[in-house]
Amino acid sequence: MLNFDHRTRVIASEGAVEQLGTILQEFEAEKVLLVYDKGIKAVGLVDDIIELIEDAGVEIIEFDGVLPDPPMHVINKVIELIEGEEIDSIVALGGGSSMDTAKGANMVLHGRKPLLEMVDKLEGVPNKGLPMITIPTSSGTGSEVTAGAVISNEETNRKMALLAFNYAPEVAIIDPNLTKSMPSHITRSTGLDALAHLIEGYTTLSSSVVTDPLALQGIEMVVEYLPKAIEDGNNLDSRLNMGIAAMLGGIVVTNGFAHLPHAFGHAIGAMYHVPHGNAIASVMPWCMEFVADSIPYKTRKVCESFGVSTSEITDEKLPDLIRDTLMEFNDKLGEKKFSEYDMFTKDDLYEIADKIMLEELILPFSVKKLTKDDAYNILVRAYENVII
Repeated sequence: MLNFDHRTRVIASEGAVEQLGTILQEFEAEKVLLVYDKGIKAVGLVDDIIELIEDAGVEIIEFDGVLPDPPMHVINKVIELIEGEEIDSIVALGGGSSMDTAKGANMVLHGRKPLLEMVDKLEGVPNKGLPMITIPTSSGTGSEVTAGAVISNEETNRKMALLAFNYAPEVAIIDPNLTKSMPSHITRSTGLDALAHLIEGYTTLSSSVVTDPLALQGIEMVVEYLPKAIEDGNNLDSRLNMGIAAMLGGIVVTNGFAHLPHAFGHAIGAMYHVPHGNAIASVMPWCMEFVADSIPYKTRKVCESFGVSTSEITDEKLPDLIRDTLMEFNDKLGEKKFSEYDMFTKDDLYEIADKIMLEELILPFSVKKLTKDDAYNILVRAYENVII
């Protein structure tokens, strides 16, 4: 069965952000909520956006209180602003946290159901929210085109997913001039998140003939352009191509969904606040090793997207090959190994495994069923950096 949905208009080019005012006028917007974090303000990106909105004759209400892994108390503040100021449209500027904050508030406000009845369910949020324009300043989450938001429950240290296609942004504006200020470590972390979306969306039970070519194209783009963007942040060609690759990852993961690497990454990120892309990358080689024997053809295609020849590799050796391929790419980028995060020890892996098994929205899309023992063994292998 084919089930493909994409509702976001994408504008991607140098100078694309100059079209923001025109788009708001097309929406007949009168009062817009601009959502961003203080770091974006500090590097000077907000003022230009404000000028574009004001030049279009639209009133602006600003919210600069975005936090990583957006917690519910932040979502509630945004909801109060939307209601109190009678906002009619939203512009989310920044990385995944800004977009998840804006989308999460839109979903919780207009879903009109208790939060726990909406989270971690496919199409869990009813109704439709305010029109939204997303402007990424990083190249990773693909949240600018996705129909979901991930927010944090501060009481349980767990990330919760809200998903509904009716809440996908109306327009995404990808302009490499807005991503060139990213430092190299954030470029790496967000790029690895994009790579995870592409690989996972290609290897889930819900992958399709529509999204598979997009995924493989995106993987090749990350492999080529992420090292270049890390090395030279002012390389606008690399920045634009990484922005497009991340956007492709958003389309792929929205339709194909994620699986084990994201389940592991969510648990590690929620418990220890390891940045999302880094958390996933630290365990991804062993997660993909685990599922490889269930999808030999696709495992070959992923490895080939990294430029690795598979012509003389037997199916039995494919788990080793994809693990090693992903490890080598991490090493090339200077990425930390799992055991190098000093906030947890090997004794904590049991608790992490427990949290992984709570990822009920993601785990069913794995091509290979995961048990708690499997989760623990994968964590041990990643922690010990097991290659054999």
